[in-house]
This record gives sequence, C-alpha cells and structure tokens, in this order.
Amino acid sequence: MRAYETISDPARRAAYDAQRPTQEEKRWKIFDSAEAAIGIEGEKRKRHGVLSLLYVRRIREPRDPAMSLMEFEQMLGCPREHLDFALWFLRENGWVVRSDNGRFSITAKG
Repeated sequence: MRAYETISDPARRAAYDAQRPTQEEKRWKIFDSAEAAIGIEGEKRKRHGVLSLLYVRRIREPRDPAMSLMEFEQMLGCPREHLDFALWFLRENGWVVRSDNGRFSITAKG
C-alpha cells in the first residue's frame, strides 16, 4: 500500500526516482578501500559482487540482461583494473559471457 501511494503521487514518485540511484549504489558497493579488494578474499567478493549484479539484472531486465564494465565499477566501487581477473575467472568457468559489444551477462551456469 505504501509503495502504491508513493508511485501514484507525482511529487513523491519524482523524489523516489531522484534518490534511487544513490540508494542502489550504496546497496551494492562492496569495498570501502582499495586494500579490501586485494587478496583471495577480495577476489571472492569481487566475483560474488559481479555475479549478484548480473543475476539481479537478468531478473529485472530479461530483455537487456547485460552490464558494462563501467556499471560494475560504479556499482561495486572497484576500479576496472581490479575487476579484470574476476571477470576473466568468471568467463573461463562459463559463469558469464561477454558479447561483441563488450557487455557481460550471466549464464545459466553462473
């Protein structure tokens, strides 16, 4: 009922839409510092973060389930140089695929 009230009121809907990207970024950001992304545990968190983002994207947008490297950087709070190994690992295991346009999507195996 509360959600309906929010989306049915144009002013409340606009306020919700304006703050939504900030809330999503806070929800997914998994690294407080660059040091947290280093080592075996950091690599596991990066792989888990990438798979989680792609899983949610597949559910929410089945017609456009792919994400770019820039989106991963923004959502995970992790620079692309730190994501290279995680994405390589996920691709080599068949958990994600990379399309010709450079966007990644999760596979059924992932």
